[in-house]
Amino acid sequence: MPSYAHNKLIQRIKHIDQLPTDPTSFDRWIGASRHLQFLEENGRDDEVIIYASGPYTFIHSMVVPNKLLSPPNETDLLSWSCDPYTGFASYVTGGGRAGM
Repeated sequence: MPSYAHNKLIQRIKHIDQLPTDPTSFDRWIGASRHLQFLEENGRDDEVIIYASGPYTFIHSMVVPNKLLSPPNETDLLSWSCDPYTGFASYVTGGGRAGM
């Protein structure tokens, strides 16, 4: 059963996924700034969103020790197929946790 915190996250995803009706708002919305802010905030609290989706949002996260991220493996980066089941993503954030 979802908790209050989970329901708040669901409502926030629904809110940022609402498609604007006027062209000016749509131009701002398509830039995904609110979606990116949501991702940057993921993990700042005690919980990390591992998987979530909405009409225009798809989050599939994993926690990786910093020592495995640097230096990046060029072969892995160049052969990543953009699916969530391989180890690289378009956006990476540390979430404020030491060592991750």
